[in-house]
Amino acid sequence: MYNGELKGYEAHTVELNTYEKANYQWVNDSTMTFTLSNKYHNSKTFTVTGYHSKIPGKEGRTTSFSWD
Repeated sequence: MYNGELKGYEAHTVELNTYEKANYQWVNDSTMTFTLSNKYHNSKTFTVTGYHSKIPGKEGRTTSFSWD
């Protein structure tokens, strides 16, 4: 939320494995995790955090993307 409005954030990844299932969990207002898995028991967990920066020169929406 920023100024009473829900802002959208995006993150993109490219994977060599094919995944058939995705589970997600909201950690808090700005962070979610999602886990991709397939029938071969391969899985990968990603964390996406979005926030509105007020740092001079870096104002605007920022997305952080990490994985295990």
